[in-house]
Amino acid sequence: MESSEQDKWKASFRPLQVMGKFGGRVADHLLNQRTPEERLAHWEQALEKAIRTYGPDSRQAAMGRQRVAAELEKLGRYDEARLLQGKSLDAYRLNLGDEHPDTLVAEFNLVLNLSQSGFARDAIPLGLHVYEGRRRIFGPEAKETQSAERLLHIIASVEEG
Repeated sequence: MESSEQDKWKASFRPLQVMGKFGGRVADHLLNQRTPEERLAHWEQALEKAIRTYGPDSRQAAMGRQRVAAELEKLGRYDEARLLQGKSLDAYRLNLGDEHPDTLVAEFNLVLNLSQSGFARDAIPLGLHVYEGRRRIFGPEAKETQSAERLLHIIASVEEG
């Protein structure tokens, strides 16, 4: 293998190595320098590894599905993203319960997808669940609660208009 090929190969694993040492922000910065298709491939590999290592219903696989879904949405592939978000939400509910903050984040992401892809009516009951759960957990003034409330108002205005 030539030196430049070795460098490319090593660079492809760099975000995972950095994430292990320094956390997600540095890895995200490195990944954001790649094309959307490269980022998608990276997160798909990470998801496959999480499924092999921890199982398909694990919290780690759920997190991986969220990452892949986010990249799919950036590419305008909302239907594929929605399927992964649904599987992710199911895994979070199984592992953490309906009102764990991570479960509510996954549900919020699904609500966003539904509202952005023409399924506002389907998003409303899920959005209400997220809002009510965040209100109970974080309180009415928390930014998490307020963002869920804002999203519900947006969805309602889309549904009316």
